[in-house]
Amino acid sequence: MLELQERTQLALRTSSSETTTTDALKLIDTLQRLGIGYHFQEDINALLLQRFSDGPNPLDNEDLFTTALCFRLHRHNGYQMSPGT
Repeated sequence: MLELQERTQLALRTSSSETTTTDALKLIDTLQRLGIGYHFQEDINALLLQRFSDGPNPLDNEDLFTTALCFRLHRHNGYQMSPGT
């Protein structure tokens, strides 16, 4: 069990630079839907902050699915996100 947790943490940490925005959001969504997101909350918060910090909107070139998923995950994790996203 501990090995799986470590592998998942590694996947979250490396997804910040090596994967697409959609894949990173899908990983977070899957972990939270399985009910194990609380084990990785620090990594999830770090990923959300790193990918979507202040600056130009990183979702400008994304599809509707990715934008909606990003909006929902931010709201679910306690971050403010404008409905005008």
